[in-house]
Amino acid sequence: MELVRADACHLPFQSMTFDRVTMLDIIEHLVPVQLESMIREVHRVLKPGGYAILHTLPNRWVYDITFPLLHCLYPKFKADPRGPIDKEIHVNEQDLPSLHHLLERCGLRHHLWLEQHMAAQARWNMAADKYGDQRDQLYPILAGRMGNLLEWLSATPARLLLANDIFGIAWKSEAPPPVRFPLALTERLFCRLSPSR
Repeated sequence: MELVRADACHLPFQSMTFDRVTMLDIIEHLVPVQLESMIREVHRVLKPGGYAILHTLPNRWVYDITFPLLHCLYPKFKADPRGPIDKEIHVNEQDLPSLHHLLERCGLRHHLWLEQHMAAQARWNMAADKYGDQRDQLYPILAGRMGNLLEWLSATPARLLLANDIFGIAWKSEAPPPVRFPLALTERLFCRLSPSR
């Protein structure tokens, strides 16, 4: 395997070169024009039948809607859980409709779904690192009953506002769906009903 350093908006590869492309935790770090350019490049370099695997965090709605509401009910939750570094480097946080419409505009069929990992991460990290940011206050809360409740509610349609991880698989529109993926009926319905921007 060869490692190539390149601009994601102008990939130095011929069209239809790759069976797989991964976009893991890069989406939220690109301004909108860069992100659209990168997605178009992914479409260009994918072979027919190939697919892209993507992950982005946070789900913008969790931070912009859910945390302010939780803060009103339970002041130990910060109204904005973003730390100073998050605010600096997360220049383009996504929600399901925004990512759905972007992938459509760029000619990629896709399947998006949400997953909840905040409580599990809080439990895993309970006795470990201190971050020096909002997680130091949030993780002890989510490591207990509140985390259990969060996980339970995230198995319902409420996950649209609770699940912080957005995952997806994208493929060229002329190709058939590439693999099996979570059913994600709530997410699929919501994306179909959301108006284009």
